[in-house]
Amino acid sequence: MGIHKNQELVYFYPLSKLMSMKYLTVLILLLTFSPMCIAQNPCGTPTEKDPWLVKYQKDRENYAHRGGELYLPITINNVAEDDGSKIFSETNLLKSLCGLQTDFQGTGITFFMKNYLQINDTDLFSHSDFKSGGDLMRSYNTPNSLNCYIVDDPVGNCGYFFRNAGVALNTGCIAVGDHTWAHEMGHNLSLPHPFFGWEGGVGYDDEISHSYNNPAPDSVLRQRTLWFNGDSWTDTLIQFAVATERLDGSNCYDAADGFCDTKPDYLSYRWSCNLAESISNVQQTDPDGGKFYSDASLFMSYSLDVCASRFSEEQIEAMKANAIDEQADMVLFSNPTNVINDDDVLTMNLDDPFDAGLDFKDIDFSWQAVQNADFYLVTLGVEPTMSFILKDTIVTQPNVSFKEISTNHSDYYWKVTPFNSIDFCDLQSSPITQINFTEVSAADDINLNAISIYPNLLREESTININGISHVKSVSYELINPSGELIQKGIISNDEIALENNLANGIYFVRIKIEGKNQLFKIMKM
Repeated sequence: MGIHKNQELVYFYPLSKLMSMKYLTVLILLLTFSPMCIAQNPCGTPTEKDPWLVKYQKDRENYAHRGGELYLPITINNVAEDDGSKIFSETNLLKSLCGLQTDFQGTGITFFMKNYLQINDTDLFSHSDFKSGGDLMRSYNTPNSLNCYIVDDPVGNCGYFFRNAGVALNTGCIAVGDHTWAHEMGHNLSLPHPFFGWEGGVGYDDEISHSYNNPAPDSVLRQRTLWFNGDSWTDTLIQFAVATERLDGSNCYDAADGFCDTKPDYLSYRWSCNLAESISNVQQTDPDGGKFYSDASLFMSYSLDVCASRFSEEQIEAMKANAIDEQADMVLFSNPTNVINDDDVLTMNLDDPFDAGLDFKDIDFSWQAVQNADFYLVTLGVEPTMSFILKDTIVTQPNVSFKEISTNHSDYYWKVTPFNSIDFCDLQSSPITQINFTEVSAADDINLNAISIYPNLLREESTININGISHVKSVSYELINPSGELIQKGIISNDEIALENNLANGIYFVRIKIEGKNQLFKIMKM
């Protein structure tokens, strides 16, 4: 899930990546018999506890219950290749932000999006070491903001946090139901793992084996090497002992993560849980011989995403105190936004991007501004339900240009979703509007709704039959893939379309075109 402060690296692998029907049976067996099956990478080189948290936990009475509702600005840096390709979908990004806000509900901490930026940098898009990643993030950082970088590969992990740099998040680990982002923001606000000290096993590097049936040692060993002190890097090996937390709570403030409401946890790999009881499936033994199971509900543990659901009360107090102390130049104590009226969205006017019949490649879109909207998500699709998105982008002004769309005469659909800097869930969008790229002519006597095609599911068939067009003299068609690319076109003869022999398996759209009017159908080749 991340690096704690300067370098605590632990691999995080989301359950959603494994939950296809093809692998479901194998996954169930693995989760039943092998608790380490999902941990493809163990902990990397860990580091000591955040210096601020050490100070806080020594004098927590003077920090307790600080602040009511807090609002923290974040800058989203969506990183692409040098040429702008492979950027994370902004539609999915909003879903991920909704998940982050949902995970922090009840903590008194709300994030608001100060900036949304696209960065074209292949070296940051996929980086293999923390030093280069941290340096690049610092070079792009927006001041007075918690900076989050959405990348393809953050050193082979799902995410990490570097002090004075920011949070790096793997695009494959921030889907709906994943809690990577919440975990890394917890690190950002000083939280360690509840199994703090066990990241490298009992001997810091996993070389000393340990059976959880046996009593744990009184302490475990940790080490750090790479360190950024705010001005430069140091690379000095330091090893130190961390007290093992006991089941009776006698040393809970002095051992492990230093919180008493996060119970003992020695599991430093991705682990499955007993959902009914929200505990680990693996029983552990404390130094006194007490048997226990880890709390699976904590975001800062390494339980699977399906198990985690909360921060503890003491973790929340620490995060809020950290925000007030360490983020004093950016924290707000009142909501900086206003609510968007849904009626304003439903009655939005989307301007016609250009006259019918014009060849298109670079298209300028504009629309009516919406009161209280800080951002707009503009979505371009190839069919009315917007099931397949061709392009999407987030902008701050009521206009945008889409480049290099196509040179084919095809119809597209678009919508605009206004949102403010805090609300990312259950957003209302404008009505979906069709863009007609063909010359329109009057053909009111044609009933497009009476047209049908069969089969919709193609196996060995090489033709598609069209019903309802026998009385029309000239009917053309286009076969389009979900990306809007024209695969095949022509004039329909004998009420059927002959498909090319090399048509690959997948979903396609058939557009029937009659005297300037169009009807779209979905088919699947298997």
